[in-house]
Amino acid sequence: MIVSIRLSGPRYDGVTFKVSMLGNFCTDDPGALAQSHVVLSCEGLYVSRMRREDVRVLTGFVALFSESIQNMRLVLVGAQSTGKSTLAADLAERLPSSRVEPEPFRVLRSQLNLISGADTMTPEHELALIEHNQKRLAAVRGQENVIYDRCALDALAHAHVARDLGNEAFTTEWIKRLERETSKALAVVDVVVLVRIGADLPLMDDGVRSTDEPYRKRVDEKITSLARKHPGFMEAKGTRQERVQALIEGLVDTGWL
Repeated sequence: MIVSIRLSGPRYDGVTFKVSMLGNFCTDDPGALAQSHVVLSCEGLYVSRMRREDVRVLTGFVALFSESIQNMRLVLVGAQSTGKSTLAADLAERLPSSRVEPEPFRVLRSQLNLISGADTMTPEHELALIEHNQKRLAAVRGQENVIYDRCALDALAHAHVARDLGNEAFTTEWIKRLERETSKALAVVDVVVLVRIGADLPLMDDGVRSTDEPYRKRVDEKITSLARKHPGFMEAKGTRQERVQALIEGLVDTGWL
């Protein structure tokens, strides 16, 4: 027997779930149908009719419904000219209800007069990039999957490299503050995808990022060490097509798709 349940509240209003004895449910929106199917454990449950106000008794089911419509925050991290923007666009074509958040550096470049490099960036600049990422991570709504072209972790890595290369503005106190703010941002990130330097992707002058190859390699190494600490870590490897396919399979295996 199938029962339609209409849930109230800001997350559920207007969404109808169909629950059966077999434990299947879907929405009555065809566009969301393929994205929202999960299997529930409903053994012994028999419901012939249910009023809207009775939904509150199905606490366990409501929790599972909530899980099923959660969004995903996926960030792409790596040094310059590694194919992150291309990968972001490719993933957006494959992931349901997805969009791409542009790189914070490019968004704030004119406003803050940002110039990429160990000697030209300041702690205040890197903090602004991190705080921008925090705000955009908090702006996710509904069932959307958001792909971020770089995130707070990138800014922190650049700060560490700047300090290692002698930029005295990046004091111990500043590094600790940037680390704290980055931790806040990463706390709501679901998947961190590392895109490393490859022989097939030489450093290109895009008019925005530094063209200093030694600096790029240092950033690559630092981002790698930081990204691998995240529980949702994945690494993009192979050709353009292989990267996308491997990541899609990884997201399926980890339950995001």
